[in-house]
Amino acid sequence: MIKQLLVGDNLAFDDMMMMILKLALLIVGFVVLIYGADFFVDGSSKLAKRFNIPSFVIGLTICAFGTSAPELAVSVTASVTGANELAIANVVGSNFFNLMFVLGVCSILNPIPVTKNLLRRDYPVSIAAITLLSVFLMSGSDVSRLEALVLFCCLVGYMIWTILDTKKHPELADTQEEDSQKFAAWKCALYIVGGCAAIVLGGDLVVESAKYLGGAIGMSEKLIG
Repeated sequence: MIKQLLVGDNLAFDDMMMMILKLALLIVGFVVLIYGADFFVDGSSKLAKRFNIPSFVIGLTICAFGTSAPELAVSVTASVTGANELAIANVVGSNFFNLMFVLGVCSILNPIPVTKNLLRRDYPVSIAAITLLSVFLMSGSDVSRLEALVLFCCLVGYMIWTILDTKKHPELADTQEEDSQKFAAWKCALYIVGGCAAIVLGGDLVVESAKYLGGAIGMSEKLIG
């Protein structure tokens, strides 16, 4: 009887220590993701400027990818490991958080002006994208490869449209330039490679730790995401 109690206590202690370890790895994963995205954006944007790529193109492509890199890494890792509910829930949850919490807090601290360009182009496209994804999610049990291809083509089309529209209306583009000559090409490449590696590593840490913690406390993958 005493031996069974001791074994049970040891198992409980081991489980608790594993949860603490996974929680620490989860936090480390988020930190690695954030810094990895920053390094990737920094290196990519400076390398692009060395080739005289316009600032608005860099912002639309490299910076847009960099800010979404953590969500991309987590969702791709979750999808590859079979945690499909976690992958889609992460995408939907991060969008809700950005729209409701981030935008709300920023507006409380300092009201955000709404430009005509946002009302004319970006907001309608955002609403259309959410509507299209909602239709795909409600039309079946999963998002098919064809539907994913449609979403990807819509993204490419929007990026091309935005670039052409900004060229047509250059006053809407951010013309602020920064000195990129201080960064050698090899240093930019090092930032890019290191940032990508950190994004992949951080995404793996976050997914594996979140799955373990969620399973330990009985949470579904959808709720974790």
